[in-house]
Amino acid sequence: MHPALEGVVRLAAGTVPGVDRIMAVEPADLPDAVASTAAAIVVFDLQQMGTVAEARSLSDLHAESRVVLLVDPNSFGSALTGLRLGVHAFVRVPDGLETLPAILRRVAGGEHAISSDLEQAAIRELGRCVKRARSASGLAPVITPRERQVLELLAEGFTMRQIGRRLGISSRTAEAHTSKLYRKLTVRSRVEAITRGSALGLIELG
Repeated sequence: MHPALEGVVRLAAGTVPGVDRIMAVEPADLPDAVASTAAAIVVFDLQQMGTVAEARSLSDLHAESRVVLLVDPNSFGSALTGLRLGVHAFVRVPDGLETLPAILRRVAGGEHAISSDLEQAAIRELGRCVKRARSASGLAPVITPRERQVLELLAEGFTMRQIGRRLGISSRTAEAHTSKLYRKLTVRSRVEAITRGSALGLIELG
């Protein structure tokens, strides 16, 4: 955590009565914090980590610890993940730092300090997850095992001839499976098929 930012956190912590310890944690120190801290409140600078998803070990902190995340104003796409991890508060940096003392007091009192726009971001993200899940479940009975194999090989960059060899079929049959797959996914190209297949959970990329 930047020294100036850590100083702001420490000053804010000094305004919270009855809290034994408020700990500012950097990404590199998170494993040690997880293993040893029993701090009442842990303040974590998410800007140095990138996304909430990369900070999943936050959920392994001491059961009594409450997590406050310092976030970039544009990082609310991971709001739902953060809420699932049990984060008690989000504070925008630098605009929201003036609210940090009040937020720490609320968190110390057992409250959650989540702004309305953040909640809306989480709701929108949840809606997208549900929509993807429904779409995937709707396609599951339609996409055959063979078509899923073709999709996986398309994602790996194989040509029709190579796909045919891998699956023990002719390249013409591979093309036929691909055409059916495109129609079912309502796409027109390999890239679109891979993108949609990944979004629907039919394949995993990377």
